[in-house]
Amino acid sequence: MNPKVGIHGMWGFTPAKNLLCGYAASSEKYGTEPCHRCPIQILLLRPCDPRHILKTLAENYDGNVRRPIHFYLFENPMEVLARDFLLLHVFFNLKFPLRQKTATFLEIFGNAKVREATANY
Repeated sequence: MNPKVGIHGMWGFTPAKNLLCGYAASSEKYGTEPCHRCPIQILLLRPCDPRHILKTLAENYDGNVRRPIHFYLFENPMEVLARDFLLLHVFFNLKFPLRQKTATFLEIFGNAKVREATANY
């Protein structure tokens, strides 16, 4: 364990990746026809934050849902998993105005001193 990093990974060290970018090419390469009703299942092992989920959804959303995508997260410790879910909840909460949503997301993501409104959320 690197003492400068700490015991809990709260941020990932890699750039966000679209986890489906090679999916269509691999199905063509191996000659498999995907089931259009079956969900795409993606397992993420200790990503430390939801950056890959957000990037994948952002780059593959075009308004009409072709196949559902199921993400499975494994995080250790559970506090990091709870933080991931909280960040995703803030991101997809449609009741917040964009500016408030952005400020809340960044406060939680950065583990900075949070405002009272964010602490109450």
